[in-house]
Amino acid sequence: MQITSRDSKLGAEISDKLKAGLSEIDGVHSLETDLDGDSINYRFIVDNDLAVSMGVDPQKIASTIFSASTGSVLDEILKDNEKIEILLTVDEMGEKPVDTILDLKVRNDIGHAVPLKSFVKIQEEKGPSSIQRLNGLRTITLFGEVDDRVITGKEANVKIGPIVDQLQKEHQSVSIEAGGGEKDRLNAVTDTLKLYGFALLLIFITISLTFQSFTYPFLVLTAVPMGLSGVVWSLVLHGKSLSIMGIIGIVGLSGVVVNVSIIFLKFIQDECKSGMDFREAVITAGVSRLRPIVMTTMSTLIGLLPTIYGVGGIDSFVQPIALVLGWGLFVATFLTLTCLPAIISFFPGIESGSHKE
Repeated sequence: MQITSRDSKLGAEISDKLKAGLSEIDGVHSLETDLDGDSINYRFIVDNDLAVSMGVDPQKIASTIFSASTGSVLDEILKDNEKIEILLTVDEMGEKPVDTILDLKVRNDIGHAVPLKSFVKIQEEKGPSSIQRLNGLRTITLFGEVDDRVITGKEANVKIGPIVDQLQKEHQSVSIEAGGGEKDRLNAVTDTLKLYGFALLLIFITISLTFQSFTYPFLVLTAVPMGLSGVVWSLVLHGKSLSIMGIIGIVGLSGVVVNVSIIFLKFIQDECKSGMDFREAVITAGVSRLRPIVMTTMSTLIGLLPTIYGVGGIDSFVQPIALVLGWGLFVATFLTLTCLPAIISFFPGIESGSHKE
């Protein structure tokens, strides 16, 4: 979770409350924030008056300390079309880098080398391991792990929801946002759904341009909801939930199930053009196309069965795709063969491919 607040102390208090709430949820462990594990920082305090009295420019002191601790870029060279920076820094800092920096010398106005430790003091202090900002505001990130055998990240976010809502009501200037795996999952679902809509649009445009008809694509795409019904039943009967990989499988399924409709409708159109009555063409298509469509679907399903049921080993990454694709195609084929002829009977204009509504 990310806690964003203008008041860093208030943000730290809220992160502690969220941390305490999450620690009471079974299966949630390893909770920490980016405030934990404070690092040791060293502040260089320069006595400017003393430095000036000794003829040393304070700017030289700052640049010397920066060059020793971080490094200063002196120049750049071009090698193999790549810029390489020439960095000036101390070769060996020793076991105590701070003492090494204090032993460095700077020259005063008359050219004498004066040690930094003559007018520089070190103040040791603790600071956060990292400082994060979002839109210029200080952000504290709360990290944690979940035991998948006990609880999922989504369930943990649901359980901590009431506490988050209460804190938001009490401190409206503070923003609390769920992140981690749950945020990535939601983003992935959103992106995949956009991809799914775009895929359906491409299918519609392709079929519409190929057959010069607006009715034809709608009839072809009736196979998509039929396939989705198969996906729902397969997940229910197998006790599975719809995952990201399952959604990706649905996108692929939508491009496969339309093949049955295209074959069926193209046969009817060709028979009507050869002079056959529309009603008779629909009946003939249902009979003559039954075997090739069923054989094609069965061969695909049989090929996916080992992956679906883990013959030779289960791959949890691929299995949801195979489950959705296999059983969705099977149900869509069955429903297409039984329901599509009845739907087509209401659109006799497809017999010539010129039904443009």
